[in-house]
Amino acid sequence: MADDQDPPLVRVFITLDPLAQGEILESWGRIEGDTVTFGPYAYRATGEGCAWHRQRWAAENYARQLQAERLTLLRAEVARLEGLRFGRPGR
Repeated sequence: MADDQDPPLVRVFITLDPLAQGEILESWGRIEGDTVTFGPYAYRATGEGCAWHRQRWAAENYARQLQAERLTLLRAEVARLEGLRFGRPGR
């Protein structure tokens, strides 16, 4: 039985690496300050607003921001690679 001092279980949305997983994980956890403890092995995620969120819409917005940043970097890398000439005049 849980102690009366234990924080209550709340639903949280985990965004440790949403671009690699392709989804936003949902779990029940105990929030203590900026850290949430969740899962069968008491995993911890620190950083509300980037590693975990209280609302699904906040997690989705964070994932979209990460996606936009990554796409910007990838487009710049593609442009750089396309600009290579490999011995042809012009660069």
